[in-house]
Amino acid sequence: MPNIVTSSNYSRSYYTLEELVDRVKGDLGYRNTNVVTSGDVTNWANEAQTTLARETKAFHLIVTSGTTSGVTEYPLPADSLGRAVSVEEVLYSGTPLIPIALNELSARDYWWRTRAAGTPQYYYLRGFSAIGLYPCPDTTDSDTLTVVITATPPQVTAPEDFFYIPTGCDDALIVYCKLMASIKDGYGEGKSRIDFFTREWERCKQEAKQTVGEVAQEEHLRMGENAAFGYECLSPFWVSPNTVATAL
Repeated sequence: MPNIVTSSNYSRSYYTLEELVDRVKGDLGYRNTNVVTSGDVTNWANEAQTTLARETKAFHLIVTSGTTSGVTEYPLPADSLGRAVSVEEVLYSGTPLIPIALNELSARDYWWRTRAAGTPQYYYLRGFSAIGLYPCPDTTDSDTLTVVITATPPQVTAPEDFFYIPTGCDDALIVYCKLMASIKDGYGEGKSRIDFFTREWERCKQEAKQTVGEVAQEEHLRMGENAAFGYECLSPFWVSPNTVATAL
């Protein structure tokens, strides 16, 4: 299994799962009823945590795994500690690889699959299934491949555990749980609260995006080609013509 090495460094909520459940049920007057259960709040809070991670792209992990000589494609990391949403960077033996679309690789070298194994210089993605390396690796190593991913965090289930959320966005989980509780109680008192918490949830998501965006590298000023394409989308063949000519 790949080893996720940075999950413990991610920002956590100020309250535990147990405290969140008590807060939500207490605020809505559900402590002594079965209208909303602790299991409901747990599920909703994890849904909110996942949504915030996906929309803000704030949860990042560094995953290390190995390569096998002669094997081109490797599965994307899928572990209980985090699941990939997108790939930010791939390194082979510490050297960053250049991203390339599979159709572009095929257009430039239709017989690329038959080329001799060597040191990879490019990587391509197979949707959410796999990462492909080109040229095919000629080395078998247990930790030569490093993948930096944007991911969804692990589910929180222990009463004393904290949630994985951007710093300062704790209220978003509470608001989402109250929204879902109101929807569940839509034929009772909750009906009158649905519109309010729907607006609050949208506000919380926008604030979370803004909070993360203000400190993210993606928000830094970029000029020229970077401003037009974004550094992550810049054509790999503009990076080093000599390297490209050699590889392709």
